[in-house]
Amino acid sequence: MITSDKCPNCKKKLDKIPSKTINCPLCDKKIYVRICVKGNKRVLADLNGVKQIDNEWIEYGLNTNWFKIMEKFGVTKKDYMEIHDDLTHRWGFNPRHRDILWGLFNRILIESMQNNNQNNVKLIQDYMNKFKSEEKRFGGTA
Repeated sequence: MITSDKCPNCKKKLDKIPSKTINCPLCDKKIYVRICVKGNKRVLADLNGVKQIDNEWIEYGLNTNWFKIMEKFGVTKKDYMEIHDDLTHRWGFNPRHRDILWGLFNRILIESMQNNNQNNVKLIQDYMNKFKSEEKRFGGTA
């Protein structure tokens, strides 16, 4: 993984820094473009770097206050990974952590509705509204 204008595979300088995943024009290996958790910067990565960045995002998501709130409703790391894997399969790319959290909110809301737990339904809806407000404040679209 690198943050420079060089291919993370062959280490040669690129004429143009890619904004999306491409094959390197010099070595023909994949150059992945990702956003790092630390610093929220765009970086160029090889396959190993992508795996490292994706794992960092998963750890970040599991350590957010929002995930900790959902744990009170019985959400686990396994649930987080199920939503992550489902969205990755459906979309063809790794979802942002906020999309995973939104999926978890929907899951616990539906479960509470099915169990006719009106107290939890109201509480979860309030949390979802706060989450949406926070995302809008920080430029998200949740």
